[in-house]
Amino acid sequence: MIISAIRSILPIILKSAKFTPTSKEVDVLSRLVNRMKYLRSNTSSIREAARRAVDECNQSYSVNPTVELFKNKWGWNEEKLLDVLEAIWKEIKH
Repeated sequence: MIISAIRSILPIILKSAKFTPTSKEVDVLSRLVNRMKYLRSNTSSIREAARRAVDECNQSYSVNPTVELFKNKWGWNEEKLLDVLEAIWKEIKH
């Protein structure tokens, strides 16, 4: 359910067909949103849950591969990725 929702709503919430995700991006975003579900009970905001989910992807010897994926694909930095995760969360939860 989350995967189909992400695939359909991402271009809408970002107001551009440029942001039509491939299977890889959908899979990554889906995993982050699913992780946010578990982290949400221990955080004070959706943004904090998103930040923790993204931070968990960090590797000590290099840059965060999740952030790099979206930076290389669409030019997003970590803050933009967090904005997108918040927007996806709000769309899926309502």
